[in-house]
Amino acid sequence: MVYYLALQENNLQSTVNAGENRGELLRHDYVARQWLGPFKVGADEKINQSHEIQLQSGWSQRDLNVVAFVQNSATGKILQALALGFCED
Repeated sequence: MVYYLALQENNLQSTVNAGENRGELLRHDYVARQWLGPFKVGADEKINQSHEIQLQSGWSQRDLNVVAFVQNSATGKILQALALGFCED
């Protein structure tokens, strides 16, 4: 088994600069800001590791979430997924 971590951000927006939607404001949620892994799950099926994620200055901490996926590395099947709001130390 392996697991992955992702830092995702909601409430982003961009303006279309060309084409038929030029000038339109688009809103984006669940944008992956950082993707980490794969990391191996221990033989005891426990995860006893910590990972540090460096935040960029333009990211809104109130709109960030940490997402974790546990995957069967032989079949590719996702066994568990969890999303939690970002928290500061």
